[in-house]
Amino acid sequence: MARRHWRQLWPDDPASHPFPYRLNPHLDDIRAPLLDWAIEIGIAPAGELTSAAFTAVDYAAYPAWIYPSANKDELLLVAQWMTWFFLFDNHLDEQPVGELSAATFALLNDINKIITTGPVAPLDAKTTTSPYAIALIDLWNRSRCLYRNCGWERRYENAFADYQRCQQWEQATRATRHQLDFQTYVENKRCSAASQLGNMFVELFVDHPVPDAALDSHLLRTARHIAGDVIHLATDVLSSERETNFEPIPNALTALAYTLQTDNDQVERLFTMLWQARTQIFHNISTDLPTLMQTTGHNLRHLPTIRAYLDDLRLWMGGNMHWIDSTPRYNPAYNIEVPPRSRTG
Repeated sequence: MARRHWRQLWPDDPASHPFPYRLNPHLDDIRAPLLDWAIEIGIAPAGELTSAAFTAVDYAAYPAWIYPSANKDELLLVAQWMTWFFLFDNHLDEQPVGELSAATFALLNDINKIITTGPVAPLDAKTTTSPYAIALIDLWNRSRCLYRNCGWERRYENAFADYQRCQQWEQATRATRHQLDFQTYVENKRCSAASQLGNMFVELFVDHPVPDAALDSHLLRTARHIAGDVIHLATDVLSSERETNFEPIPNALTALAYTLQTDNDQVERLFTMLWQARTQIFHNISTDLPTLMQTTGHNLRHLPTIRAYLDDLRLWMGGNMHWIDSTPRYNPAYNIEVPPRSRTG
């Protein structure tokens, strides 16, 4: 059923795809280093199963499709970020909430102490035993050194604070098996999904830097939120069968269907309609950009750089949709995933 709804979003015919996509030429350069890092930092166990999963799911290809302009070093680092999100998501979702370790809950409470531009605060001792915490500290420190962009750091810190809050809320709703309502679900999932943080990297790879004030503006924050919605809604539609069939815990989609007193198919229909509406809004922003800039106080001399940024967001969405469609990660016919490192992290 999910595949039928999915084809309304992403048809078989590439000529009908609503967003373009392009592959980064450095993909092959990052495959082995990405796997090595995940094993060395401790978020994936060494062994043939991990290697097979990285190859089958193709974690390296994901950032290569969504950041086609990043150089080799930038691509490897952002690939490590995306792999952290995928594996931490697996760690949280594929075991009962009651079986999550104390270290995991400590990390969820301490994320704002790690992803911060302010003074370093002491972490809970249990947090430091989590390989996901060790990896997160490593990623944040190296990102600040490589990108050296104070505006991006501030925006990413704020987005990660939303991710922390919404992940905590998601664990609570998994425990109760209830969502409050459809709107709350969508707003919460926007921030707890990796997509909202993933599109924060787009600004780093544009050919001409976008002014900080423009990136902070309501116009571009809205564009990023819409782009994040497009991808998390698409992922929910395609992954619903896999999660229902393979994961032992009722997923958020199932909990939402229960709350709305309907079935998964009807919830997928709601997601599909909302996806189509969000996609149309993004296209409207692009089409009406000069008028929107004038009426929201932007200087039109920045029109070319802001248009280029929106074009890169469009490539980011297209790369996401293409990878989601091609990877077995969301296909119910496959059960290929990185084996859990442990349930103590």
